[in-house]
Amino acid sequence: MVSNWLKARATDWSLTVDDTNASHGFTQVANAQLCTNGSFSLKYAASGYEVYWGITCPGAATPDLAGLLAAQSGAFVASVPPGLTLPGWTFRAYDMGSHPPSPVQLMSWDSGRVSVQIDMVSVFLNAFRNSEECQIRPGHDDVTSGCYVPSSPASGALRLTITAPLSPAEVRLPGT
Repeated sequence: MVSNWLKARATDWSLTVDDTNASHGFTQVANAQLCTNGSFSLKYAASGYEVYWGITCPGAATPDLAGLLAAQSGAFVASVPPGLTLPGWTFRAYDMGSHPPSPVQLMSWDSGRVSVQIDMVSVFLNAFRNSEECQIRPGHDDVTSGCYVPSSPASGALRLTITAPLSPAEVRLPGT
């Protein structure tokens, strides 16, 4: 079933998130001020999605669309619900940390909401069984046999479009 589902999306696999919840917007990660490797990340995390959007340091020169366009540097997708459902299982699609990062197209930034399109070329999929016997016990890091389907590459690319809140204060490091 999973392989047929992936084959059906080999050339046209897309997901769209339109999030209006202000607490779900893109925000600077906790250690953004360190500016590791010349950039910092804006993180979007909600409803199974975890996406990191790279911004070159010290951030956008101006808090507008042009400034953000000049400062963006790609994205890393840690987790998205791929749209595949099977009773008792949770599926996760993600980017294997491709270098360079997945390209980001900034679609719009208006009235505190940004819309970005991320084209994931290197997509992997794994699955976890949702049952009591598959829960990892405290002090153990092992997964019971039959509870996890390891990562496998998907045959096509995934286009992820996220529209979510973004405050101008998030696109530039404090004090710069």
